[in-house]
Amino acid sequence: MTESNKNLIKIDEKDIEKHYTTAMNLINRFNYSNKDSASDSSASSFSMTSSLSNNTLVELNKSILNVTPNDALASESQHKVIHALRRALSVSTAINEQYTNFSGLSDLEEKIKRNQYLTDEEKTRRSEMSKTLTIIGTHVIASYIVHALGAHTTTSNIEAQTYTIDVSSNLNALYSMLNGLNENVKNQAKSDEVLINVVVDYFEKVISNNQRHVEGLKHLSAYESNTFFIEKDKFEVHGFDKISKNSTKKVQMKRVEPHEVVGNAIAKQHCLKIVKKLLCYDFERKMNPFVEIGGFPFTILGDGKPGTGKTTLIQMTSTLLSDYCERLGLPYYYENFSTDNISEYQGKSAQNAKAFINNVMNPDCLGFGTIDDIDQIAGKRGDNKSSAGQQEVTAVLMESFAGAKTIVRGNCIFGMFTNHAENMDPALRQRAITRFLIDGPKTKEDFADLFYILSKNKTDIPYGESEPLSTQQIQTAVQESYEQHNKPQEPQLLEVYNATVKQLGHEFESFEDVALYCDNVLSVYPDFSGRSVANIASSALGRASDADLPEEWFEERSVFVDKSYEEKLEMIKSYVKKLEISLILQEFNAYMDSEFRSKNKSDNEEVNEKVRQARLNEKASILLQKEREAENNQ
Repeated sequence: MTESNKNLIKIDEKDIEKHYTTAMNLINRFNYSNKDSASDSSASSFSMTSSLSNNTLVELNKSILNVTPNDALASESQHKVIHALRRALSVSTAINEQYTNFSGLSDLEEKIKRNQYLTDEEKTRRSEMSKTLTIIGTHVIASYIVHALGAHTTTSNIEAQTYTIDVSSNLNALYSMLNGLNENVKNQAKSDEVLINVVVDYFEKVISNNQRHVEGLKHLSAYESNTFFIEKDKFEVHGFDKISKNSTKKVQMKRVEPHEVVGNAIAKQHCLKIVKKLLCYDFERKMNPFVEIGGFPFTILGDGKPGTGKTTLIQMTSTLLSDYCERLGLPYYYENFSTDNISEYQGKSAQNAKAFINNVMNPDCLGFGTIDDIDQIAGKRGDNKSSAGQQEVTAVLMESFAGAKTIVRGNCIFGMFTNHAENMDPALRQRAITRFLIDGPKTKEDFADLFYILSKNKTDIPYGESEPLSTQQIQTAVQESYEQHNKPQEPQLLEVYNATVKQLGHEFESFEDVALYCDNVLSVYPDFSGRSVANIASSALGRASDADLPEEWFEERSVFVDKSYEEKLEMIKSYVKKLEISLILQEFNAYMDSEFRSKNKSDNEEVNEKVRQARLNEKASILLQKEREAENNQ
């Protein structure tokens, strides 16, 4: 942690441990009556999807031990859950005490204890602060559990059920939250493995549902202006930031080394640069120096024909990130959002998409989130072929990638990959900061290398006169690939480019020259916008900052990773190049080539569909005419 952070509040262990006895008594047993919350449909309660009896003796500790009824002793998993619960309740109480003191709520409570009169204004303020205290307490408990147990979860199809949490008071919220957990443990947890999964899933849902109460809260500055830190657990609370389960387990994915990716020089270059840029993230500052320098590729789009290597690039990138993070002891999280996440139930697809975004954006780890075949997952708005679930996903992704509340810290990157970029919603497509064409093997050497890799050394067939994989080294191919974008590849864009150069009477030299190019593009492509320019500029800055950072920086933590944010920033700056007009033009042409490719394909598909429909109408008219003639002849 950064000691100089004036808003950093370290919670002393003695202020946590003094609440252990009370917390454990609550975990052991309490009487709960939910008759009020069960009938309460106001905004102060979460909507209930499971009903409970009105009076309940909650023995959470007993329910946890009964997961393995034939063993009187707590298993390792059960002990972890009980310990985490006791710790979570105690940490929450300690942080609530801090808020009570900072906000002035403690002064009002003291006046009540002394039987002193509260003014109407003080009564209102006390009520508002008490509500805020309740939501803070709920958030801290749930966040601590997810932080403490998230890395111990496994893949499971079992989901926790959501129960009403009565937020009318801090105690009611605590009782109803633990009661819901108790019901989940009794009904869902049939093994130790499932126990941890259910507990973490339950509290992740508590965090999400708790967010709906935050917007209307008052007197938040005493909480949100501070960062609360528990040294022993390396646990931080930043306002109501969502803490997702932080998986430090090795990512299970097919290993692919860079030289095994055939062709795709620019795509490989981008992915390799992305990996090292992510590794520069500063976990104390919660910021990446490359965000400050400019050009951090928060969102990328790779498009190309089927079978050209999109999945292989994903595997290569994740392999590199996983290896680096394992070597440096950094937490790494990978998740792919697939068609399995599209639900037929209203709102569920959006919920899945938000969970995906939150998991990857978790500021306590490095995240790589991919959406393969995004054209099948995120539907075009207004397209009657897109399901409601696909439309929900599109809305969530658009808001998350470039919305009013989007915060780019530089700890994660989202990659969108598709065979048909033309089928993506144009506004979503334009939210991709960095784009590259994935065109697969193109040369004789590429195809020879592909056969060589796929044969897996199980053949005596000679390679030929060249060295295997010698042309797959990025340095030998990437410069030529970038130079291809000195001029546009798409005929319509090339025509605009040539017309602009003719208007200028010279090659591009200034921002005004590029602005004229923009104006001419806008005349033939109305969707060109300020966001397009921002993405092009960001991508060009990314190229300028695509420094070949020394490999030794990432071999041992002490060389770079453990440096302060300021030291990292200065080390990186020494490798960053100045932005040149040639970089802007190359990125402009690459970006707009991608747009024109998508537009032309989309237009062609629309034309073909109209032609097909016209032919069907013609056939239907002929058939109808024949049927009428037959009826008249009868």
